[in-house]
Amino acid sequence: MHRGVLRWARPALEIFSEAQSLTADAQASFLLEDAYHRVNPSIGAGFELDDPRAIEGLKAYSDLTAADTAFLERNLGSFGAGT
Repeated sequence: MHRGVLRWARPALEIFSEAQSLTADAQASFLLEDAYHRVNPSIGAGFELDDPRAIEGLKAYSDLTAADTAFLERNLGSFGAGT
């Protein structure tokens, strides 16, 4: 029985995490309407989460869409790889 529980642990955690993310996204979209845009780029490299020096490198790895970039520039100013 323990092996069965362990076999389902990782997929269950991924499902719960995804469900929480989708719920937060739906709530923010409902509450903020046009003032909300989710930026969720895929990062194709490993990096240290606690290292602020990694931010410039992370920008280069991200796959921001044109809508993501426009939203960030409109709300945060200049943003993008190499800036």
